[in-house]
Amino acid sequence: MYPSFSYPELQKRFCEGFDFFPFRSLEQHGGFIYKCYVSDDDTRELLDRYSCQYDNSVVHARVLLVKLQQNDIPVAGELLFKLQTAGYRFEERFHSLKRKPAVYRQLLETMETYHRILAVYQHDVQQHIAAQLAAAPETEQPSAPGAISTDNIQHLKLVVQEFLRSTDIIYTFLEGCVQHRPDYRQLVLTRKEQICLQDILLTIIQLRNLQKDVIGILKQWKQDAARLKDQRIWN
Repeated sequence: MYPSFSYPELQKRFCEGFDFFPFRSLEQHGGFIYKCYVSDDDTRELLDRYSCQYDNSVVHARVLLVKLQQNDIPVAGELLFKLQTAGYRFEERFHSLKRKPAVYRQLLETMETYHRILAVYQHDVQQHIAAQLAAAPETEQPSAPGAISTDNIQHLKLVVQEFLRSTDIIYTFLEGCVQHRPDYRQLVLTRKEQICLQDILLTIIQLRNLQKDVIGILKQWKQDAARLKDQRIWN
């Protein structure tokens, strides 16, 4: 949010360093104070263009939007499909078993739980943020309605980190099932089921790496936003 200065404050800031005010008819546009020498010029348009180039939030927003649309959302959708189809197949075969140790039920519940978590994350986080970024004009200022503020960025970063923690827990469990670790010895999978779980694990790794990249973008975005805010204050 840019501060709105009174005319004496404009003169004081613009003429700082002088013992008097040598410039008159000053104007403010956003975070800029300028002297207009002609009645009809394109100063405001030039300042908007400079502000867009100077504020890296526009660049970060565009990069994040393209990333979500072309990579994150499609990979999340692919993983949702794999979890659902594998869960149906596993449940059908496990149901026919006469003796089912608890780990069989744990595998089905784990896959179902992660499918639910991922579905919410894709809809409420990935798709919501993508829609918000797509609807925002490229010249959007931090004070504009719906703009992503520094607080929003920090909150989104925490949400992504929480999703990654849940993903790591799920990954560890599924990896233990595939590798037949001691705690999962009672789980006997067919070769086809092992390959299916390995494929799911690879897709989870792909999605996890994409979300780590999202955190990197948000971290840089927040740093640039904080730097720009400090510069506006000092200017």
